[in-house]
Amino acid sequence: ICIHQTALAALCVAVMLIILGIVSYFFSYRVELALWVIVAVGIAAFRFTSRVLSRSAVAESRGATNSASSLTAAAFVVSLTAPIGPLAWSAGLAFVGAEATAIIAGAAVAIVSALLLRNSRSDAPNQQL
Repeated sequence: ICIHQTALAALCVAVMLIILGIVSYFFSYRVELALWVIVAVGIAAFRFTSRVLSRSAVAESRGATNSASSLTAAAFVVSLTAPIGPLAWSAGLAFVGAEATAIIAGAAVAIVSALLLRNSRSDAPNQQL
């Protein structure tokens, strides 16, 4: 259940990233700044929610007795893959611009979230609610 909620929160982050890119394309000056504030608050809220829910899902994945090792393994994997995001973001900024990078990043997160949602629904009958 936590994976499903995490995927929904990540999908909301993706939508907010896409909105950020669209706002940057079509608006300017004060209107753009005001919309950026709203979108940034949304991104922060959904990203925080997604992070908390994913840690909860990791802790529950192997039961209470193995939650520490699950969290440790997840933290290790996150630390190994953490540089990929900033590298991809900086490459996107250099080659396609900020607006397109935000839209592309949002689309990529949306695809991954949709896959997680699909997989969490197929596993739902096997889990206790």
